[in-house]
Amino acid sequence: MGKLGKNKKLKRKVKEIIIKFWCSEILERKASKFGTGAHVIIPKKYAGKKVKIIVEGENE
Repeated sequence: MGKLGKNKKLKRKVKEIIIKFWCSEILERKASKFGTGAHVIIPKKYAGKKVKIIVEGENE
């Protein structure tokens, strides 16, 4: 292992960022457990389209 060892955790600083992008629609959904991962259900009209996911902080 590196300098940190395997039992020590890295501390992350949370920063606010501004993201500007062009899109057709913004949806807010909650991810559901699915096997060993999670999924988000979106309208069928977006099937096959490129989708970006933004994960909010834990305390939001």
